[in-house]
Amino acid sequence: MTPLLVAGVVVVGAATVLRALRTPLLAMLVEVCVVKHRARFWWRVSAAELVVGTALCASTSLALTGLRADPWLTAVAVLRGGCAGLLVSLLAITVGTVAAGQATAATPWHDAE
Repeated sequence: MTPLLVAGVVVVGAATVLRALRTPLLAMLVEVCVVKHRARFWWRVSAAELVVGTALCASTSLALTGLRADPWLTAVAVLRGGCAGLLVSLLAITVGTVAAGQATAATPWHDAE
């Protein structure tokens, strides 16, 4: 029961931080994307990736470590899995953003702006 609670706390914590950072990050995305609907799209993609990646890694971390006799060691493993999920999610967002930026830079209409 303790590992599931810790996994839930990790995911809720990530979602809370995203909610607190929504306004400044969305303002920054509007500056970068120029168009507000593009900024909202990238915000939704990033937030979904962070929450889903964190939840997936936190919940599957038990498969790598196995159940331990001490529930706190298991909880720590789940917490580590959640942190690894955040890092993997940030890497996926970065790779996706670079790929999308390269694809848009190659289009002829991009040079006309």
